[in-house]
Amino acid sequence: MQAQKLTARAASGADIEHHFVTMCQAFHLDETLARPIYYRDPFFDPHLKRVLVDNGKVVSVLTVIPTALRLSRGAVVPVAGIAGVGTPPNLRNVGYASILIRKTLEVLSPELNCPLAALVTDRPDYYRRFGFGTCSTRYYWTAPSRPFPASTKLGIELLTPAQTAAVSPAIHAVYEAATKDIPGTFIRTPQRWTAIETHTPGRRVAVWRNDDRIAGYVAFDTEPVNGQSMVSVHEIVSACDEGRRALVSYITSHQAGVDVRGEVSAREFDSLDLASVPGITSEALPGVMLHITDLAAVLAIVANTDGFAQPLRESASGLTIRIDTSATKRASHPVRLFALKDAAGVDRVGMAPADELVDDWIAGDIESLTMLICGFMSAQSLRANGRLRVSSSTAVALADQLFPQTDPILSLPDMF
Repeated sequence: MQAQKLTARAASGADIEHHFVTMCQAFHLDETLARPIYYRDPFFDPHLKRVLVDNGKVVSVLTVIPTALRLSRGAVVPVAGIAGVGTPPNLRNVGYASILIRKTLEVLSPELNCPLAALVTDRPDYYRRFGFGTCSTRYYWTAPSRPFPASTKLGIELLTPAQTAAVSPAIHAVYEAATKDIPGTFIRTPQRWTAIETHTPGRRVAVWRNDDRIAGYVAFDTEPVNGQSMVSVHEIVSACDEGRRALVSYITSHQAGVDVRGEVSAREFDSLDLASVPGITSEALPGVMLHITDLAAVLAIVANTDGFAQPLRESASGLTIRIDTSATKRASHPVRLFALKDAAGVDRVGMAPADELVDDWIAGDIESLTMLICGFMSAQSLRANGRLRVSSSTAVALADQLFPQTDPILSLPDMF
């Protein structure tokens, strides 16, 4: 394979159909069944369909799904979800997918204004070679259903599809109220809600009412698994403990003799108190993987939040951050953060390129620094694990103040 023959680009014209066919070949999909789903996808945009072309033939494909992630202090970072990475079986093992991924990462920030990439995969080691780091923990859980008082006693009502559609604005508002102040949550746009509500076969919704107002909901479906019915929980959402308890009690007693399963983040597992469900079993698994593709762009967003300048005021030189290795040039340039006052005397954050590591600095590979800046691991932990080089303990403490820990959540309905 000669690299000069290869072109990575956004799909256009006939590329779209080639993208579709190549995807079906890669994932062994029935084209007749997949076609309406592909072309009616709320996120359908040719520019988001990326192809690798070898001598005029599409040989590998992927799709970019735009979203956004809340980080600390309310910072919202645009994210490119990477999905549908595929190469036909007869063209595998020659590096096509790797080339397409690297070329796509290079253009996410300048072309799509996404300085952060995300994906969900069962092959984390493969994606670490491109700089992706596991930035959350998810729990896969199962529990046997059990007898429980009628759901009306819990304030729960199972809606028909028509009723669900009628109250969808209230359901959206519940989700926003429950997640708006939680760092690490992905933001749902109208496109995402359309994808969730119209492209999820068998989706049912039960709502919890408080003072006759919808204040929580559980979304689920029932499907056959190994010859038995199983309730598969998509999400349980409420801003208050009472609602979460009622919804968990409802879904784990929804249908006698039917097992219940779901996937939640580590934070959700705790907030829903799932460990107290009788008979529950759970397994901790790697969650969403993230990769900063433009360090300066991410830092500019995070630094423009209330309180970010305060820790920097106490440092004479600020903090310099350098990524030692990265798949994209934009992520590799060292950046110095420092405090300054604007004309009104208000503390602000200045940013400047840094050619040298001087005074307070931290340095590491892109995977480690992504985990730090996105809040999954502390600077102290990364340093203890030999994944972060630092100038001093002062630099470690400053980094941990600037980038407090959280646990990014990619709920099941938000999966790319």
